[in-house]
Amino acid sequence: METENPTKRKTATLLLIWVACAVIGAEPVASKKEMPRIRHLDPGQAIASFQVREGFQIKLAAAEPLVADPMAMAFDERGRLYVVEMHGYPEKRLKRIGKVRLLTDTDNDGVFDFSSTFAENLGWPSAIICYDGGVFIGCAPDIYFMKDTDGDGIADEKKTVFTGFRTGSPREIAPRLFNSFRWGYDNRIYAASSMNGGVVRRPDQPESEAINLTRDDFSFDPKTFDLRPESGTAQHGMSFDLRGHRYVSRNSNHLQAYLYDARYARRKSRYSMPHWKQDIAVEGPAAKIFRISPPEPWRVLRTRWRVGGQISGPVEGGGTTFGYFTSATGVTIYKGDAFPSEYVGNAFIGAPANNLVHRKLLTFKGAEPVARRAEQNREFIASTDNWFRPVIFENGPDGCLWMADMYRETIEVAHAIPEAIKEHLDIYSGTDRGRIYRIVPEGFKSRSIPEFADTKELVRLLEHRNSWHRDTAARLLFERADQTAVELLQQVLLNSRSFPAKIHALYLLRACGTTPDLTAAMWDTSPAVREHAIRLAENELSKKSDRVLGKLILDPDARVRLQLAFSLGQMKGDRQTRALAALSKGNNDRWINAAILNSYRGEWPDLFAAVTQPNTVLMTDSHRDLALAVLEEIGALKDPGSRASLSNLTLGNQLPKYEAALAIGAGLRRSRTQFNKTSAKGVFDSLLKDALLDSKDPNSKHRLRAIALLSFATFNDVNETLYSLLSSQHPSAVRLATLKSLDQFTSPEIAAEVLKHWTTFTPALRDEALRILFRRTSHQLALLRAVESGAISVREIPFNRQGYLKRSRNAEIKAAASRLFGSQTLSTRADALHKFTPALQLKGNGAAGARHVQERCHTCHRFRNQGFSLGPDLETVSAWTAEELLTHILDPNRKVEPNQRGFTIETKDDESYSGLVEAETDSNVTLRMPNGIRQEIKRVNIRSLTSQGLSLMPEGLEENLTPQDMADLIAYLKN
Repeated sequence: METENPTKRKTATLLLIWVACAVIGAEPVASKKEMPRIRHLDPGQAIASFQVREGFQIKLAAAEPLVADPMAMAFDERGRLYVVEMHGYPEKRLKRIGKVRLLTDTDNDGVFDFSSTFAENLGWPSAIICYDGGVFIGCAPDIYFMKDTDGDGIADEKKTVFTGFRTGSPREIAPRLFNSFRWGYDNRIYAASSMNGGVVRRPDQPESEAINLTRDDFSFDPKTFDLRPESGTAQHGMSFDLRGHRYVSRNSNHLQAYLYDARYARRKSRYSMPHWKQDIAVEGPAAKIFRISPPEPWRVLRTRWRVGGQISGPVEGGGTTFGYFTSATGVTIYKGDAFPSEYVGNAFIGAPANNLVHRKLLTFKGAEPVARRAEQNREFIASTDNWFRPVIFENGPDGCLWMADMYRETIEVAHAIPEAIKEHLDIYSGTDRGRIYRIVPEGFKSRSIPEFADTKELVRLLEHRNSWHRDTAARLLFERADQTAVELLQQVLLNSRSFPAKIHALYLLRACGTTPDLTAAMWDTSPAVREHAIRLAENELSKKSDRVLGKLILDPDARVRLQLAFSLGQMKGDRQTRALAALSKGNNDRWINAAILNSYRGEWPDLFAAVTQPNTVLMTDSHRDLALAVLEEIGALKDPGSRASLSNLTLGNQLPKYEAALAIGAGLRRSRTQFNKTSAKGVFDSLLKDALLDSKDPNSKHRLRAIALLSFATFNDVNETLYSLLSSQHPSAVRLATLKSLDQFTSPEIAAEVLKHWTTFTPALRDEALRILFRRTSHQLALLRAVESGAISVREIPFNRQGYLKRSRNAEIKAAASRLFGSQTLSTRADALHKFTPALQLKGNGAAGARHVQERCHTCHRFRNQGFSLGPDLETVSAWTAEELLTHILDPNRKVEPNQRGFTIETKDDESYSGLVEAETDSNVTLRMPNGIRQEIKRVNIRSLTSQGLSLMPEGLEENLTPQDMADLIAYLKN
């Protein structure tokens, strides 16, 4: 007889206790014994706590009392360091105890030995950059310019240059302060708005001229104070690479890139661009990280309470923040000259909650950057000191990477910590401490700061290998606007071997009122120079010769071609059509395709003809995809005369069978038209006969596309075929394709047919079936009747969908839902937890669990390079305990992150869509839905857009599983 494992029995008992506490609402209590404090380390001890990549060392540059609570920093041209001190974090903004310190290294040994209080009485200062002998300081709701005019190290000149940034309450704003002032190649200061931009203006401007930065980052001209929205939004951390592309970090999304300027997506265009911001880490947004510090006792206790439902909040991995990114911050691209050359262009990201610094290698796959982990099974820097809080980095005057360590016992916002725990903590412990470090290669020797004296020397420094020298020289040249620099800058363009120097020269010449030779720059050997030359010549591309345009169209660099595709949007007429069509030939990049479609201003049939000229081979998948995308736009044309060209389009010669018709059909659907009302009716009818045969043929390689094509036919011509394909004798992929086709028809009888097969549907098919049944009022009523008759169990309808029905505008639906579902509470989930608790005592089979994950999870989650990224990457849960996994699977609404709360859109056509809001423009809202579906809905067709307040992950995923199945599923996720 097998003996029961006491540890497992205890675990199961604890889980039941936690569930019971959640049901009865018991208040948790923390004992002092459970909450031992963690002691700080003095600077010398802290140095010994670091594990650093071989070949590097960490050097202390400043520590308390010279500096404390460093949040941001900036070097001036003398090598002095301005440091923002956020003493009021996390809840004392209104006390205005923030400061800016000015640190000086008097003997140039890399260690600061003098500190003055440059500015004080600040709320929550969060950003700083040097300019014109002073500094711009970000301190919501304002940006100040401050300057020391008498040399005593204290600001005596102060003015407010912008106001209107959101402040909110301390609870709201703590993690959302605008930050990361960076000098751009174009001599503008860029910043991350941190999702808290507000409506911003100069104090001397009327409210009517304010700029809404709610969904944008921003930049401003430091001379004219011209404020401009930029692609956004970052949270904390933003940096440029050597070519001037921007990278940001955002909590679990530890490294993201802006693929293009948002202004292109917002210009008047018939094509909606994919979102400009993309996660680029191949390991996933919340990549695995390797912490070496011990878990904080308070965090372990908080996680236990969260798992038990005693308090709200997200559950962190394995009882601590071990395992993956939760607090990515301060992303910085290294552009110095002290490290070995292979480190130039690497991204460094802080994880302050995990006491480490992560490094990424950046490469390009076409136009899109790709980031890969640099260190394997370890981090570039990790510390055993729980107080180590790396928040921001800077490329320094010595060519090394500098790091600000806020050095706090607790880094979390105060409201994220339960009061019962906070009683045993001091959330301000460490406000009198802080460290500035230099990360240096072994054997490194300090350097002297150059004299940024005359104009000739400044121009020479544009070619320096260290980015700090280049950016500082460019800033000073911009400030001085010395006309004697013009000829020197032109020589840089002609003779320099440094592409950053040439890019600086292009923009500085323009700032001096001189037009640089952009045509020559377009022929430069550096793709970075060519890319910026195109941007600067954007409004004059129509004046460039065919020879110049032809060369750029064939440019081997994808980012050059991407910029050209966007900039050609300023051109019109046949020349634009020919240029964009030529750009598509041989192209194998989805971003360039999107830019071509966004830029095109002519007639879509003309572009299709140019892209698919007689005897033109669609050379790449991307070229074919562009042709199909143009066909969709043709199908969407509202002008009946333009549709006459449909009969002349190639429907299968150069394109795979059915694909052209599907593309045209998608466009027709957008314009609420059918094939039988166009000149392509005859071609389509012939193709439909083939599709009816292929859809029934299990050996046809076109079967799934043939089923999709049936959705464009008259319903009575295809309904029997589609109904037959719902049978369980067909593969899941066929049944899923059939459901999607049926979803395009409005016949009320569809709901009954779908419900007839309900018991044979796998979870993935049920999810799609529910999406159909919730789309239309008649379908919802049919579903409710099925629940009422007992054909479908109440528990098979996810709780969030039940709530949606109970809030329906339709009185009959609302009444039936309220009667059937009643008041659903946590107790129903407690029942499920009780039923599956025995799974924790069973040995799971990961191989068997893989099937369950594929069936139940892949519609919304990626795991081991399979599935769709709607919810969090399941790689992040491998470090969770089995209890945590079980709780989240069974009760997904217990802890819901704000960015994972679903929205429902109801249209004026009596349709309903649920998903995550991915993007919004003035004309469209894009929802991201299960199975990788993205639905773009025009605002003019939206009746209502409401937050569900709940997770998109449905309750009831355990349906038809046994405790052993659940043990297998958990085993697969954990191993």
